[in-house]
Amino acid sequence: MAEAIIVMVFLILLMFMQIREQYRITLAAKRSRIKQILALTLAIMVLGIFWPEQVADQIKLFAFAVLICAIGFLKDGLANDHLVKFGVLNGEYRQFVTIQIEAAAKGQSFVTFYKRKNNYFSLFFEASPDVLETYFNDLGFSEKIINGEISKEKKKAIDIN
Repeated sequence: MAEAIIVMVFLILLMFMQIREQYRITLAAKRSRIKQILALTLAIMVLGIFWPEQVADQIKLFAFAVLICAIGFLKDGLANDHLVKFGVLNGEYRQFVTIQIEAAAKGQSFVTFYKRKNNYFSLFFEASPDVLETYFNDLGFSEKIINGEISKEKKKAIDIN
């Protein structure tokens, strides 16, 4: 039972930290209804299929289901000094080598944050690429921004293959 209580305490701390980060978002990423529906469905199915007899195991399974729902329902976005994304504890802009902004349909944007080789995060925004570029320029990261696709030569030069 002590293990279940510790799991719940850590989950509550994680959720508190993530919810606090939600208030720092200045430019929110687009949220997917499909992701939300899948997260809720998966959480319900996990609870229904794997519901155990012991209370301690029930608490741990419930914590896991809450974690699944949090992934689907919490917002991602941009704060004044860091990237806000569930599971990214240190998303400071200065640690990213390159920030790629690509235009998508209907004035939307796809932004990829490259940290190092094979380590990057992508977000989809309702805002146009110009708005995002202005946002990062205002924060002083104009040298890290790449508009459009990154050529193979440029990828090799910045080592993000």
